[in-house]
Amino acid sequence: MIMQIKQLFTQKWHVSYSQFVWLVSLYLVIAFNGLFLFNTLETASKPEHVNWLFIASVPFFLLALTAMVLSWLSLITFVKPVLLTSIVVSSLLFYATLNYGVIFDKSMLQNILETNTGEAFSYLNVQVIAFITVLGVLPAYLFCRFKIVGNFRVRLKSFMFLNVTAFIAVAVIAVPFYKDYASVGRNNRQLTSYITPFAFYTAGYKYLRDNYFYPPLPFKVLDKTPHLLAKQQSSLTIMVVGETARAANFSLQGYDKPTNQYTPKLGVKYFSDVSSCGTATAISVPCMFSRSDRNHYDSASRKAKKMP
Repeated sequence: MIMQIKQLFTQKWHVSYSQFVWLVSLYLVIAFNGLFLFNTLETASKPEHVNWLFIASVPFFLLALTAMVLSWLSLITFVKPVLLTSIVVSSLLFYATLNYGVIFDKSMLQNILETNTGEAFSYLNVQVIAFITVLGVLPAYLFCRFKIVGNFRVRLKSFMFLNVTAFIAVAVIAVPFYKDYASVGRNNRQLTSYITPFAFYTAGYKYLRDNYFYPPLPFKVLDKTPHLLAKQQSSLTIMVVGETARAANFSLQGYDKPTNQYTPKLGVKYFSDVSSCGTATAISVPCMFSRSDRNHYDSASRKAKKMP
């Protein structure tokens, strides 16, 4: 048994470029996209007339798209670094989604990049290390043992063959089930956020685009001559912005424990009828100091100011 395991980690397998991409794509779909497939199944099976053929086609559709995307991301030359990195990254993303319910959209990526090291390392434990090692690092190492045969010209032909095959598979699946895919996708846009790791890659592109490829916003004076509407007694307002907390846990709101025992005598005002622009600090705090309300707040207001 030990010899077999040792042979597994030392043996080299010879495969073509397209075979390697298909194998990695199959692993990504099976190992890390279970939540996407389950949520799609749950969503598509709600109507009275369930199209089970459409539901059965989703894994194959996702596999074909995954192979096409990975082939273009790797650009033939960087196939192993891109694909093996995708495996390790997918294991981390899948762990966070599975255990914390995290959906990796642009705002979540912004939270990750803007958090401090102390908070980030608080999520590091034995369980997450074991999870990433078993589903990410070890499979990536095993795939690293594969030797892709052929020179660049041979790989180019394999690349073309892969994309033609995947495109035909997508077309064969999409044409008869177009209405089903359009309906489920249009009415459940959050489903695409579970596709691992491409939802994370898309979020990364959007974050880079909005933060580094748009021109800085010019300083704008909202009121050149501000003045008070009526004479009134001057007052000092102090706003304390803390970490996330539930309103139900404040004694000012009626919580039975004295969580605000030092503030009642100061005559503080407690505002209970409020709402936030989002659950993430990167969205809720800037919106809090914005003149826009929740429905009209835009974190950057840059969508119409893209650089030429």
